[in-house]
Amino acid sequence: KLKAPQLLRWANSDVRWERITSKRCCGVLPCADVTVQEHHNFVVGDFITHNSMKSFVLTYHIAHAYLQGKKVLVYTKEMTDENMLLRISAFMAEVPYSELRGGILSREHRDAYFSLKQFVNEQFLATNGANDLRILCGSSAPGGADTIQWFGSQIEEYKPDVAFIDGLYLMSDTSARKNAALHEKVLNISRAARALQLATKVPLIATMQANRKAAGHSNAEFDEIAYSDALGQDVTCAIRVINEKTG
Repeated sequence: KLKAPQLLRWANSDVRWERITSKRCCGVLPCADVTVQEHHNFVVGDFITHNSMKSFVLTYHIAHAYLQGKKVLVYTKEMTDENMLLRISAFMAEVPYSELRGGILSREHRDAYFSLKQFVNEQFLATNGANDLRILCGSSAPGGADTIQWFGSQIEEYKPDVAFIDGLYLMSDTSARKNAALHEKVLNISRAARALQLATKVPLIATMQANRKAAGHSNAEFDEIAYSDALGQDVTCAIRVINEKTG
């Protein structure tokens, strides 16, 4: 049985694409430019808002791994499993994510997107279920249960070829002393993630934040990874993502 119910749900869903029938001017509305403290996010409605493309880059690599026939395990704390899947499937079908999310895909892109159903079924049959995708989100481990040890148990159960974590620094840590500083908690998370990779031999790809010092240039230095120097010591390879603003 294919253990990717979210992917099958999207592939088999009866999505309706409706044309906009009318539009009207609502006048001039207020617009706020929000600034938050270092490393923080802000919430708009029900969405946690970011200013970088690191999650999109991660979803691109997730899609690439799946298309290469790999068994993939993903954990995201900030997004729902369906939202993560929507991004991944946009890369798989090579359609614009913003148009997919807005329901305004061209006919060509709609055909490409809905062909995922056939592709997913063919991949599953061709690999005897070995090519699979499982997405875990915050509700999969509520109440601070999303530790590296918990993720390790998911790796042991699912036995993926590669695992991804969207926001390693957001994982929970139960080994730190009470009221420990954030850098101490992230150090523990980093050390545990490294130990997990060595024990399971499963490649672990995760996103992190850069600190404010990194905003002034386009270099890539380990000491500019936010929260803890341990991250720079524990990683096998670190790649910096820069969201270049154009226009």
